[in-house]
Amino acid sequence: MTAKPTIIFVPGAWHLASGYDAVIAELKDAEYDAVKVELPSIGVEPGLQTWEKDVESVRSAISKTVEAGKDAVLVAHSYGSMPANEAVKGFEKTARQEQGKSGGIISYVYCTAFVLPEGLSLIDALGGNDLPWWKKSQNDTIVEPIDPATIFYNDLNAEAQKNWISKLKTFSYRMFYHKSTYAAWRHLPSWYIYCTLDNAIPHPVQQSMVQGTGVNFRSVTLEASHSPFLSKPKETAYAIRNAAGENV
Repeated sequence: MTAKPTIIFVPGAWHLASGYDAVIAELKDAEYDAVKVELPSIGVEPGLQTWEKDVESVRSAISKTVEAGKDAVLVAHSYGSMPANEAVKGFEKTARQEQGKSGGIISYVYCTAFVLPEGLSLIDALGGNDLPWWKKSQNDTIVEPIDPATIFYNDLNAEAQKNWISKLKTFSYRMFYHKSTYAAWRHLPSWYIYCTLDNAIPHPVQQSMVQGTGVNFRSVTLEASHSPFLSKPKETAYAIRNAAGENV
């Protein structure tokens, strides 16, 4: 029997990869292995000035998996799709096959994440302006969310909101200014998890980014906030399993 692909998880800004634990538990029950990536731009003061360490962190996780001859599905949330895009270059299954190598990334799941073409940064995509729910440090190196219960967790109960808010970390503000140099969705079968209740990246913005690529993404739409891995872990796991080649 062919081994199931490993699922590599990349978190978004402010979040640790432990947020994926409920989804990983669902996937484990379906006999999938998972790898969690932590982003160095999260929880460091002063904030990092470049995203090189973020890219390297994702790239290292991908490399260890595919160089062992394993196939993998890359899952990135929110900002996490930006360094993940940079990191995946050369590790696509088709690219490795052309080199006579086994293993590789077989698909990419954007979980209410940014989908941008080469040459654009997140701040570009936002019209060059900070969002009203960002609170920057005086030296502009770190940024924190204002009212994360509403922005990230609006479909969780108050107790769960309090728990997850307590786990948030600072984020390196300059990450918003790095311009994409590689659009993985041009080179990989790509999926998008749309979230209709998202207050961080509103549903129409999610749709606009995907439609703007001109690429045929497969997708699933959840009635969920910016954090479907917390409020809808089973449904999120089903979407990932489909991207891994199942039909569930």
